[in-house]
Amino acid sequence: VTVRAQAARVDALAAAAAHAATLGYGPPPPLAGVKRDASKMTWPVSVPNDCDAQHPVTAFGGHGAGIHHDRPLPVGESLHKKEAIFGALRMFVEKMKTKSDEMRQAHDKKYGFPACFAGDNTVIEKVKGTTQISELKLGDAVLSVVDDTLVYSVVTSWLHREPEFEWQPKTCIEVEALDDSEEECRPLLVSADHLVFIRDKGATAAKKIRSGDVVRRVSGIPALPTAHWGQWVSGKLQEEGMHPYARVLSDIADTVLSAGDVSSPGDRRCYWHGDRCPSWLVVPAGSKGGGAVMQFTSQQLCGGARYKPTCRIGNWCEEVELNDLRMKEYVSKKEGGDLLVISKQLMLERALQPSVAKLKGNEGTLRNGDTVMLRNAASECFLSGNAEERIPGRKSTAYAVTTG
Repeated sequence: VTVRAQAARVDALAAAAAHAATLGYGPPPPLAGVKRDASKMTWPVSVPNDCDAQHPVTAFGGHGAGIHHDRPLPVGESLHKKEAIFGALRMFVEKMKTKSDEMRQAHDKKYGFPACFAGDNTVIEKVKGTTQISELKLGDAVLSVVDDTLVYSVVTSWLHREPEFEWQPKTCIEVEALDDSEEECRPLLVSADHLVFIRDKGATAAKKIRSGDVVRRVSGIPALPTAHWGQWVSGKLQEEGMHPYARVLSDIADTVLSAGDVSSPGDRRCYWHGDRCPSWLVVPAGSKGGGAVMQFTSQQLCGGARYKPTCRIGNWCEEVELNDLRMKEYVSKKEGGDLLVISKQLMLERALQPSVAKLKGNEGTLRNGDTVMLRNAASECFLSGNAEERIPGRKSTAYAVTTG
């Protein structure tokens, strides 16, 4: 993260230099930490009268005499001054781009493919079998997906354990949630582009979360799990056949990000943690006791593409467009509380059966226990026991499908 943040800063400076060149400004200031020549910058010019030539390029070089003098450029040579500035800026930009590329290559060579996961997520290790990410050791081989093929990728390092590791401002979001079993909050650090489910917005980058946004948490987990940033040689991590955070959750509660200062133990609010990055306290809507957690999606982990309305199912994490296989929400009141509990299930519309399901027998009629193959999915799904029960507020022609 440190190296990539520095590389991004180099890119930004190079872009600023290029923009300045288009406006006719002088060369940009040097990078912080880079020594600057104490001598004043002057323009090399030839001996007097050389500028009277038809093509006064000699203002920047003699006719082989090798004798030059330093003097301010006259107003009439503004065109050559701009050309010199453009040339200097071009050299600066190319130098910065080269430095940026070298930094990224060095980072990738040392750390490999980066991905962040919760420490209590389980993965399949080649020798140990199913194990938690927090228990992985360097050299362990973890089941991953590379070009739609299952392979074992070696854990090469733990980025958050590296001595030079640090979170750069504006490159990370620090989320804190109160653990009912502990007095202090436990932070979860995620990249600024890490996607979070937000009410009415869908999957939203963490950097775009604002005070008052309603986010989703997993019910029954009192605090945020410790974040583990594992580095793999290649591929995307697999978790028991599905990517972390890709499950169809059966019990999701809503939580709210509130704003302000921490004024009392019962008033959990947002505050800024020094000059580093925004730190959020996540609390249940209408609750004064805290204890909320956030549920992050696997959208980036499953391919890094920009979020689109698809759901991910099966061992290969393939996509099924929601215009065919629709993810619907069944909302009910939680007993004895103010929160709405959202139960998500895959709903297979009867009218869309020919295009999205390949039935095995039973003459085209879906029944409990039937096995169906969803289009673009590599795994089978099974109709749940309540598939034919009428769900309040939904048409009776909708079937609930649970992945097996």
